[in-house]
Amino acid sequence: MIDKNKILKIITSSPILKVLKETQKIELVRFYNMLEALLKMDIPYGEVGEKFVFCIALTFGEQGKWNIFQKGELVRKIKEGLLNDNNIISINPKGEVIKIITGTYINDYVEAERLSEKQSQLVFFIKYMEVHLFMNGKAIYCIPNIMRPSRVGVETPEILPAREYRKLITNHHNRHVYKEKGSFKYWRNKLKRILKDKPEIQFNKNLYSYLDLNIPDGHVDRGATISGMDDRTDIRIMTFERGEIYIIEIKCLGKTDSTEYSDDWANEGLIQLGEYLKDEKDSKTGVLVLYDGRIKDEKINWHPDIKWHPKIDKDPMRFFLESESASVKAKKIYSKIKKRKKN
Repeated sequence: MIDKNKILKIITSSPILKVLKETQKIELVRFYNMLEALLKMDIPYGEVGEKFVFCIALTFGEQGKWNIFQKGELVRKIKEGLLNDNNIISINPKGEVIKIITGTYINDYVEAERLSEKQSQLVFFIKYMEVHLFMNGKAIYCIPNIMRPSRVGVETPEILPAREYRKLITNHHNRHVYKEKGSFKYWRNKLKRILKDKPEIQFNKNLYSYLDLNIPDGHVDRGATISGMDDRTDIRIMTFERGEIYIIEIKCLGKTDSTEYSDDWANEGLIQLGEYLKDEKDSKTGVLVLYDGRIKDEKINWHPDIKWHPKIDKDPMRFFLESESASVKAKKIYSKIKKRKKN
């Protein structure tokens, strides 16, 4: 029997279909398939390591000098240091390198997103096994690990229906966020509990990718407009069968180098989510997700005068971001135990 939801999931979540929707250039199908094959089959990640960071800026109508899809060519160029100082490669859809753009080194996907907006073109940002796609400053797709065997439409033990969004968000925290498991890093300075700049963007992308992979009965997107207006949600889930919409608003508390966010930021997020739910008439529910990087693990002081929209999940999800190792934490706990005994 054909699983209609699985077919819809594959169609709506395919990265190349998202690209075609933005560009209408059919030649990009071959380019993406070749790029995915290159990254999955030909890159010796253990050898290139941290050097494997670069941007691909797609350019049409020009011929190139060498081809990244020629077996071993890209790895050889990287080992020779071609991308050490300038790592933006202008490439045509055949994979031919037109030029290396000088004077710029892109080290994270925030910078890559800005590049795609500035260049008004499709940009791939590749960092080790992460792959991000941008078009005109808009994030189209994110693959946290290109080598991960699980793909959209493939059943895994973590797959749950959209209505179990709380369990899905918790599973994502336990698997990817807690103590920076895997490749997802959000601390700039763990000891001082300083977060990287624009932390909400990073949590947004990572949670979106997880939900997109593990929700079989709905389409997951980022930055979706609310009923045709300018407002854009962080993450939206729309079920295939009933068209039920779940809205996820993400706020990150704590310090970056330039800013500090606390209770006021969480309260603003609650109001913002309420406005989304008011404007999106087909919404089923909305949940506020807080990633808490403050010094102390303390509950949020919700302002008593805020009117909670009736569709808001009445239990916002707050995850305290751990920065201490188990050994350091154990010493502190034991020290408190000894002090209590003396008293």
